Formats: sequence, structure tokens, C-alpha cells
Amino acid sequence: MTILEKSPRLWPLDALRGVAIILMVAFHLIFDLKNFFGFSALRIDEGFWLYESRFAAILFIGLAGAVSALLGRQFAGRELWRKNASRGLRLIALGFLITLATRIAYPEWTIWFGILHFLGVAIVLSSFFTGHGWMNAAMGMAAIGIGFWFKTLRSTTPLWILFGVRPTHFQTFDYYPLFPWFGVLLLGIAAGHWWIEKKSAAAPPPRHAKPLLWLGKYSLWIYLIHQPVLLGILMTFRSLFGIK
Repeated sequence: MTILEKSPRLWPLDALRGVAIILMVAFHLIFDLKNFFGFSALRIDEGFWLYESRFAAILFIGLAGAVSALLGRQFAGRELWRKNASRGLRLIALGFLITLATRIAYPEWTIWFGILHFLGVAIVLSSFFTGHGWMNAAMGMAAIGIGFWFKTLRSTTPLWILFGVRPTHFQTFDYYPLFPWFGVLLLGIAAGHWWIEKKSAAAPPPRHAKPLLWLGKYSLWIYLIHQPVLLGILMTFRSLFGIK
């Protein structure tokens, strides 16, 4: 039995996704303390917390690419498009809900194209790339290079936000444009193809990995609810202990 004949949920991917969700929640705890609870000395735009948050994002996006590679080996044509469209459009819809919520609560920091918007669009686009194997590594590096170039440019129209060219004075809580981040997804597709070729069977998960597997399995729902939960906990602590 090959790895692709196993359960559609592959435990190493869920375990890594569980690691990513822990890193993301830890970063957002620090983010909330800095921005909403007066811990202004905390630095999230440089040093450890910047790199920690970027590593979490790379894990999430790379794993999405690996899943696309696995689906590309199992399905083709309309069926592959249907699978990726179902995955992607759900994330795009959830992204728009986050846009609406942040537009109401923090209009000057509205999330127009955050990680859910990006993942939704990128997963739909991945149907064009899953058949290219290792070519995705070269295309991914090129996309990352284009992203660094686009970051130096400025646009007079918000439409370029999707591609990584920001308007002047653009600010947002969460921003993952197609360049360079689609390059990370393409690298994930390349890594997924490599994994398929190297692994003929999936070993059972170790017992100690079960908490990570649970977090990875429900990572989307944890992502959607973790910020209200964190803010609720922090406000409760502030109220109980009289912290201003």
C-alpha cells in the first residue's frame, strides 16, 4: 500500500501544522499585550518575535503547498480543480469575514489580504502547478525574488495590494501578498513531491504526537477563534488583578 492509499489526513502534516498553530497563538499573545494592554516595550517588528511569526507563516503556507502536491498525485482535471476550489473558496469566504470584522472594529488597520485570503487564492491557483514537480522549486525562488522587488515599489491603486505593491501609507494587521508568499507555497509543492517519492508508506504516529495532531486537525477553527479567546482571557486577568 502506498502513502497515497492511506487516510487523506497524513499525520506528519498535521503534526507540523500543530507546531505552526502553537507558534501563531504565542505570537498573537505578544501582539495583543503590546497593542491592546500597554506592554509597549515588546518588539514584534524585529528580532525573535518577527522571525517566530514568519516561521509559523512559512510552515502554514508550505504545508498547504504539500497538500496540493498530494492532491495533484491523486486527482486530475476537473476533480483536482474541484478539490482545490472547495479548499480555496472556503478560506476566501472566511477571509472576507475577517475583513468585515476588522473594518468595523479597527478601520485604520483593516485586513484586506491576510493569510486566509492569500491561502484561498493560492490554493485555487495551485491547480496550475501541481504537475510540474521540482520545477516548482525554481518558480518558487523566482516568485520570492519578485516579492522582494515589489516590496520596494509603491502604487497609486489598491489593486496591487494582492501582488505585494503597497499604496503609500498602507497599514494593516495582517498582510500576505501573492509575491513573495506564493513562492513559499510553490516550494511546499516541490517538497510534497519529494516526500511522495521518498516515502513508500506512512508509519503510525507516535503517542506523544497526539496533542500536535489534534491541533493540526483543527488548526483552521483554532485560527478563527483564538484571538477572541486570548483577548477575553487577557481582559479577565486585567479585571481580576486591577491591571491598567
